[in-house]
Order: sequence, then C-alpha cells, then structure tokens
Amino acid sequence: MELKGRNSDMKRLLGTLVLLLFPVLLRAQCTGSSPTWTSTADETSVSQCITKASAGDTVHVTGSGSVTWANSLLITKPLKIIGPGASNLTILDNAGSTNALFRWTGTFGTEGCAATTTVCFRLSGFTISPLTSNTAANGPINVAGTCTSTSCPNVRIDNNSITGWSESGNGLYASWLILADNVFGVVDHNFLSCSSCLAANVNHSAYLGVGTYGDNSWASADSFGGPNALYFENNTYDSNNTSSNDCDAAPYGGTVGGCRVTVRFNTFNNPGGAAVTNHGTESTGRNRGGRQLEVYANTMTCLNTSFGCVPLGYRGGAAILWGDSFSTSAGSWMNSAVSFSNYRTYNSYPPWGTCDGTSPYDTNDGTVYDSGTYTGTTGSQNFVDSSKNWMTNRWVSPGSPYSIHNVTHNWGEQIQSNTATTITPYFQACSNIGPACTWTNGDQYQILRATVCVDQPGRGAGILHSGNSIICNGFSNAASPCSPANEARTPIYEWADSFGGNGYNMGVVSGIGSQIIANRDYYEESKNQSAQNSPTSPFNGSSGAGHGTKVHRPTTCTTGVAYWAEDEGDWNTTNTTIPGTPGYTQGNLYICTATNTWTLHYTPYTYPHPLVTGSTSGTGGIPPNPPTGLTAIVQ
Repeated sequence: MELKGRNSDMKRLLGTLVLLLFPVLLRAQCTGSSPTWTSTADETSVSQCITKASAGDTVHVTGSGSVTWANSLLITKPLKIIGPGASNLTILDNAGSTNALFRWTGTFGTEGCAATTTVCFRLSGFTISPLTSNTAANGPINVAGTCTSTSCPNVRIDNNSITGWSESGNGLYASWLILADNVFGVVDHNFLSCSSCLAANVNHSAYLGVGTYGDNSWASADSFGGPNALYFENNTYDSNNTSSNDCDAAPYGGTVGGCRVTVRFNTFNNPGGAAVTNHGTESTGRNRGGRQLEVYANTMTCLNTSFGCVPLGYRGGAAILWGDSFSTSAGSWMNSAVSFSNYRTYNSYPPWGTCDGTSPYDTNDGTVYDSGTYTGTTGSQNFVDSSKNWMTNRWVSPGSPYSIHNVTHNWGEQIQSNTATTITPYFQACSNIGPACTWTNGDQYQILRATVCVDQPGRGAGILHSGNSIICNGFSNAASPCSPANEARTPIYEWADSFGGNGYNMGVVSGIGSQIIANRDYYEESKNQSAQNSPTSPFNGSSGAGHGTKVHRPTTCTTGVAYWAEDEGDWNTTNTTIPGTPGYTQGNLYICTATNTWTLHYTPYTYPHPLVTGSTSGTGGIPPNPPTGLTAIVQ
C-alpha cells in the first residue's frame, strides 16, 4: 500500500513538472462543447472549433494584438463567430487577392437557420486588414446563401473594422470588402475603409430560391419596408467608400443580379462618386441589374474636389431616398440627390442589345416612323440626311423617346434634338461594341421608338425570364422568353433631404435619357424644401412630394404624388434622430392613388433591425482569455 501511494505521488509530481516546463503544449486552443466554443486567435484553432461545432453554435475567439491568417476559412453551417472586439484583435489577411478570408455558405430552412428571425451566420468583433498595405480588396468577407420560397438566410456582420484595403490596380471601384448573394439580414456598426473601392457588392441572383441572374427578383413585387433585403445600418464609411451592388461579382463565382439593399442611419465620410449605387442590366452580359435601393436617414460629407458626389446614383430598378443630410466642404460639390442613367439608350450590351426600338426585351412601338439614307461625310458622328425637311425637334418626345437606328451597322442612339436635316443623339458612343458610332455615306437608317427599356430606373416586377440558352435578336446566351419584360412602373420617390455647402449643378433628381420624366416616373421635393406650414404650402398636392405633420397634408392631390407624415408611426423603436426631419423620429409615406385620395404606401422596417440585439461593443459577451500557465494534477 505504501509503494502504491509513493507511485501516485510520483505521477502527480511528474505531471506538475511537465506543465511547468512546457505549459504551451497543454494550453487550451479550442475548448468547449455545443453550443459554445472558445478558441485562441490562430487560424488552426478557430478552424478546429468550426469543425467541431454543430449548426447554430457560437465560437468565441479570444486574444489581443494581431495574428496572420494564410488561408480562407470555409464555413458551411450556421454559426456565430464572435471576436474580442475590433480594438483588441486584428486579423491580417494573407489568404491571397482571390481568396476570401471568411467564406460562408448556408441554406435557409436547415438546422440552426430555420426561422426568419434567426441569424444563420454572424461575424462580429474583429479588425480585418491586409497583411501588406494597399492590397486589392476582392471580398475578404464572402457570404452566399441558398434561398427557399419563403426566405433567404439571414446574416449579421457587425462591430468590425475592415480597413487598409485599396483597389490596387483592379480599376476604379473594381474592388470591394463584402461580397454577398442570396442573403437577407444586416451589416451594422462596422467601420469600412477602402481607397477607391466599394464597401459591398450585393446580389440576389436566385431570389426566394428561383432561377439565376437575378431574374426572379425582377419578376417579384417590391419589398420596401420589409425584411427581404440586406440592410446596412449604423456603419461608418471612410475614404472614398460606397455601399453598393455592382451586379458584376458574386461569392465563389456564379451568377449575379437583382439586389435588394437598404442603407440607413450610416455616416459617409468623403464618398467617391455615389454613396449608394448599382449597375444596370447592361455591362455584365446576361446578368440583371440592381432591383431595389432604399436609402434614408444617412449623413454624408463630400470632400471630393475633382468629380463631386452623388448620394444615390443608379442604373436600374426601384429606388427611394429620404431624410438624409448631405454637405460639402470648400471646393467640393454634389451633382444631385438621385442621379440615374440607362446605358442601353446609347450603347449595345449583348444579349440585351440597344434600347432603340430593336430589342425584343424592351417595350417597342413596332413602327418605323421614318427611314432613309445618311448623306453626310463618312466617319462623322453627326447625322445628316439632306433629303429631309423635318420640323425642328419633330423627333423629341419626353417620356416616349425616338431613336435613330443604323440598319447597315446595327447600332442605335436615342434622339436628343433635330433640325430639318440633322439629328443629335444623347451620346455618340457605342463604346461597348467597338469604336464610336460613326456614319458611313450611304448607311441606311430607321427612326424607331422604345417607350420602356428592360430594367430601367423606375421599373419593378415583370415577367420571369430564365436561362441563357437561346438566340434572341441575333445574340446568343440570351434569356427566355425573347419578349418584353412588361415591368410595372415603380416611381422613384425623394423627400425631406437636407443639403448644405456647395449645392447642385442639376436638379434633385436627374438622369440621362428621356424614358423617365418627372411626375410620372419620379416624384421629388425641391432642394431643401421645408416642412409644410399649411395644407397648401410649400407642397399643394398637384406635383412632386412634400413632408410635414399629417394635419398639414394637402386635402387635394394628383395621382402619384407623395406625402411623408413625419408625426406618425412607431417603426423607429429607439426614436433615433432622422437628419432630414429634425425634431421628428418617425413617419409614414402616403401616395395619392386617385384624385384627392391618399393611401398609406410605405412604412420603414423596424429600426434597429430585429437581428441587432444587445450592446454595440462587439464583444458578444465572450469569456475572459484563458490562462497561459496552467498546471494540472495527474490522477
């Protein structure tokens, strides 16, 4: 018995000596059990915890200072990865310019991701920077969901600092920090900084689990004021950043398009170009453009002295802008509150073609209004047919514009003005199909008309296109059916925005092309229009939009105009100040749906986003760091 006791004492002594001499060998790396795990900050340990974790678990990452990761972290189940706070831990990305540091994929309806109120993936409490300064940002955070007919997976990316990146040779705004496809949820309380690149590139290519290329998003109704969007709120964007959907990049490849994005209560410091933007159905081939942008209660300061700023610049779909505060510094300037463009009015983009009356995807009159032969100098961009005697501006028709189509060389341009024998288009470009649009003596032409371009600004739900296997209008890889989208008019609305400093060079809402006209396709307030002081002033209900208390809403109205009743609603649960309506924190939008008939049209989604819970510190309630000099008694 005495010998046995001595042997036990010896084992304990040896165990203690081993731990004292080599504590690092037994230091906790990935510990815990479902549903909570704790990992040190090295990528091997975090990866181990992710492997061990079950769907819906939380992995707490501890540590301080900085750590370098050399590989992408692939996550294929619903998880929450919570860091110690962005001010405490920096992950230096050395995974390569084409690899995301965090890559998450998930399917709505799976275990841990089975309710619209559930966060399927959360990433919180880190600083994420490149190992080498000025590294091109190609999406250090990639999230790609798979939707069902009821919802898409919710993600939350919050309380991080993603900084130190640049476009670094990729071309202006060809880099981004966050890539997302087919997810809803919220990106909140982050600091996002990237030189000459984008904060986010968002898509809903298979919206509610149907199709590709964003087709179903374009076939589905608007979702303003609801959960079916990716929200960006309470972020700070710095150094030429935008929060945008470019419709030209998706996580891990794949198809893109159809984004639905809401941007609210953010601070933009010196955005380059447009603070919020999207691409249209044009420059990226078969892909569709952005479907829906909702932008409100943001603060933006423009410092750019070279090409100015635009709060909202977009090239397709439905959009609203309201309640923001925008200002400029000395030497900087803004273009307009909402700037839109439809590139296909003056360029051909396969497989959609040019919106000049020849593309089957547009709404065309189907009439050849005039035709003839170009009689001018070969190589000129200026059109002339000396045999004509047109009335001045005969071919100018705002809201239903005419185009001149070069039958010989198959290109066209929308007409801006004309004289008796000449025509001036909006642009003389055709850059996407070769050299500038130049005429050759003897070229045959037709004057046609497209009243609505597919996916143009101010349009919404239409027919469901699909696939890329047919030939349409001479273009391969085209969408089926080869027919007009027949999209509903969804007017652009702008109201209650405040502008200071160097003002506009153009109107509050401005754009290129004349398919879109005021008080039909968009409704706006005048610059710095004040709140109502009576039912008739400054907005009388006949055109445009207004805001103020409900008692001052006009008693008469013209169909389509809008009024923001700033003294009703309860969606802003924290009563956070709205910059554009000082003194008021709520509101509902009414639309005049028939003469002198106001109908409640829009209430913003609950703020803060329902997925935003707890404090904004980013700690996520993590436990203290594990001790580094553990001892143990071997039994």
